[in-house]
Amino acid sequence: MEVRPKWTEEELDIIFSKATLVQDGLRKDASGEYIHRDAYGKAEHPWGWEVDHIKPVTILFSATPILSAVFQPIK
Repeated sequence: MEVRPKWTEEELDIIFSKATLVQDGLRKDASGEYIHRDAYGKAEHPWGWEVDHIKPVTILFSATPILSAVFQPIK
């Protein structure tokens, strides 16, 4: 069973900010899908999104600089 980290609001803000800004609260992820900050974790929402890693990660890091370099928002 996959264990997902519990992200703080600050960490989610950092990760969400990596997506391309469209307008306030609305961004596009790396694959061009629209995502909204308030729709994090809501798979049924049209702009829902999750956190994924850019590179394979074997250890979960909690340091903010690592978040900025390793994780990205995805639809």
